[in-house]
Parts: sequence; structure tokens; C-alpha cells
Amino acid sequence: LVLIKDAGAFTSSSALLGMSSPVSASRSLSTNPRKLVGNKALGPSLFKQAPHSLMYRSASVAVADRGSEQQTAANNPTLLAGEGWSRKHVPGDGSCLFHAVGASISPETSATELRKVAAGCLAEQVDSDFNGATLRQWIEWETGLGPQQYAKLMGEGRGWGGQIELSLLSKCLQRPIHVYAPAEGDGFKLEHEFTPDQQAKESEPVRVVFSGSHYDALLPTTASVQTKKVTMQEDASAGASAGKGPVSSSVLKSAYAQRKQKVGQCVDGYPMPTGDEHTATVIWLHGLGDSGFGWASVSEQLDMPHVKFLFPTAPVLPVTLNMGMEMPAWFDLTTLEPEAKDEDWQGMQASAGYVVSLVEKEVERGTPLSRIVVAGFSQGGAIALTAGLCVSDLKVAGVIGLSTWLPLGARPAHKDVPLFMGHGEADNVVLYRWGKASFEALQKKGVDASFSSYPGMEHNFCLEELQDVASFLRVTLPPT
Repeated sequence: LVLIKDAGAFTSSSALLGMSSPVSASRSLSTNPRKLVGNKALGPSLFKQAPHSLMYRSASVAVADRGSEQQTAANNPTLLAGEGWSRKHVPGDGSCLFHAVGASISPETSATELRKVAAGCLAEQVDSDFNGATLRQWIEWETGLGPQQYAKLMGEGRGWGGQIELSLLSKCLQRPIHVYAPAEGDGFKLEHEFTPDQQAKESEPVRVVFSGSHYDALLPTTASVQTKKVTMQEDASAGASAGKGPVSSSVLKSAYAQRKQKVGQCVDGYPMPTGDEHTATVIWLHGLGDSGFGWASVSEQLDMPHVKFLFPTAPVLPVTLNMGMEMPAWFDLTTLEPEAKDEDWQGMQASAGYVVSLVEKEVERGTPLSRIVVAGFSQGGAIALTAGLCVSDLKVAGVIGLSTWLPLGARPAHKDVPLFMGHGEADNVVLYRWGKASFEALQKKGVDASFSSYPGMEHNFCLEELQDVASFLRVTLPPT
């Protein structure tokens, strides 16, 4: 469900900067004695000299020397493998940090994609404050490099990644990342915490184990969180459940208002049109475990200077399918089987309500509904179809659903809203037949829908599909 972009499709975006190659060593990064090995190893010598520590603590207090770090770690709780936690070994190909974080989020989260997320976040946050200094200053102090060169060398396989990348990932994913060390017996001792902000502090952390030269994932052996599921038959308030027709925007916004978890950062696409240049808007939703940063580079690739792109980030929710672990998700999932008869319709309504609120804000700012498109990939696509087609009093210009499906509770309200759906024929996550069946069901109901298949493509996004999306948007949102 997490986007793994086709490397061939993206070559010029500064938000990606090529951070896709496995990393073998950091020795050649620079002649500067402050090499990335210090960054990876969380070593004491580097940070004894630092004006501030890059580490995020639970109280956001910088720790400048190793003695203080050890004292703090000694007071932290220990998770014992025998009490529900185990170490999942990941490849030692130089990208172990990204493999470990990815495995801790979901089985589908790739190290390659997390590198791109970190690079995109670096481009966005380069001048933001990270515990008393900007990210630019941290990179220059630690490596002697500029941010672009740092990211470029990482993408070329000449850097492991460590504290800077963990801080970036925590910030852009809005998830605490906890780094543990092996303790006596089968336990794990908490050594470091990376917390993006106070609000995200209470979210379920991503847990990794660092053993001096290698990161692994730390996973629960049993599901610790259960969420209530809503079947179509049990859902008495959905408004779009079986036989009840489309839902109203007020019902969706009410569901969104009742959700306790807050959405993450809504990322602006680049370049952002200003003034009279802005005549249309695309709201693009990511998949499970991803973030708005993971898709932000698409706006540059589409090259539509009159279109404003918004890339929202889902709230952090427990996902039953992934052993109850918390991650960015538009709604809960129990299965990916097309024949399943239950779904988190309440969660879908809440997320669709959030999208409705974004659309209404754009209308308030002067962009008419006839110039707004809602798009989404995978889980985000299911919400895009719901918010874009099935709201009785909200009619947008068009809808895009990539590698996705039509929720069971959704009933289309607008047959003349153009819909583009694309799906990889080799998709083993959201099965191709599921997406095709959704398209055929919508077509039978008279929806103005088109469907494109991509032979050999898995749960992914490729250059051909990007070109098809561009063609659809050029017709749906032409320059005025």
C-alpha cells in the first residue's frame, strides 16, 4: 500500500534527489574527518563537540555528552522479547536503517521509498530548527557538505544514514522513532527518542534496534491493539450503506469532527502557483503508511503551472492488518481480500469528511468546484472515490484512483464526473481484479469512468501511468 515509485519515472525532481540506491559505505563521502559513520553509530565523540544534540528527547531536551545519554537511557523502560517483542533482522546492504524503519511501519514500506521521503523532507525542512540549529547547519557541521550534495551522495550509495535521517523521518511521518540497544538476556533498552513535536509524542512509536553497526526492526509478536469494525449491515448511520444512496457532506464532516486522531501535515506541491496563475487545484491522497511528502514530487513531474497541488497526510491510526501497529492511515484495514464483507466505513467517512473540508477551503479561496480534482493512490484512492463521486451535495471536476478499489459502502452520486482509474496487472497488494471489478461496477452505474492497465506493474506507479494522469488532468483542468 505504500508507494514504491518506478525509479525510471523520476529523474529531475529536487524532492527525490536520487536517494534510492543501496548504500555500501560512507568512507568516501568527504575528506572531512566528520564522516557519516559518526552519524550512523550514534557515537559519543561527535556529539561531545556539538553545540546542541540533534536528538529529540521526550521533553525535547538536548543531551550534549554521552554520560548524560547513558544516565537517561538507564531510566528508560526495557521491552523484553519474551513479553511480546522480537527483533526482525533486515538486510545489511547499507540501507539497514531504512529497512528497519520500514519493517516497523508495515511489510509494504520499502527502504527505497523511505529514502525518498527523507530526501523530500530534507528539501522542505532544510532551514527549519532542529533543537537549536537548522538542518542545513547540522549537515554542514557533521559532514562539511551542503544539503543538496549530502542528499546526492546518499543517493549514489555513499552514506548510511543515521541521526539526521531518523530526525527527518520522524518529522515528516509525524511518528516518534525509538532506538533501542540489546540488553542483558533477551531485552532491549531504550537509548534514543526522536519525537517530531509534542502532539505526535503520544503516537505509537516506530521501534528499531541498533547494535553498534546495524539496525533491525523491533516488532510486537502479537497484536496489541484492536479496533472496532463496521460491517455494511451493522452500519446504521453511514448514509451510503447498502440501499441508502449517496452521503451528504454534513454527515462526512461530522464523522471527521468526531475523530480523535489529528491529520498530519498537508504538503504543498512545487512549484506553487500564485495570484492569477492559480486557476485549479488537485488534492492527492497517499497510501497506507506513507505521507504527503511521499507524493509531493509528482506535481513537478506533471508540469501544470496553473494547478495548485495539495498532498495531505493521514492521521496515525492502529491498523489491524498490521498487528495493530499505528501508522499514517485513512482508515483501518482487517484484510485485503476483495471478497471481505467488512470495512471501516466510519473511518472512511471521517477521512472523506477531511477531504470535503479541504475542497471547501479551496472554494472559499476562489477556486470553483468545477476546477478541483480529487486523486489518490491505494487506500487514498478509496477515499478519493468516496469524496469525489459519492457526496450528494459536492460535485468536483474529476477523480483519479490509482491501484485502488471502491469501498463497499460507497454509492456514486454523480455519474457525469469523469473518473480515471489505473492499476498494475501484477499488483499483489490491492489485486488487479479488485480494481477492475470496482471500475466495472461504477461503469454499470453510468459513471463516466476510464480504466488503464499496466502489464508487469505491481503495487506501484510508473512513467506510463504518470503520462496517463497528465493527459486526464490536461483535459479535465485545462489552462484558462
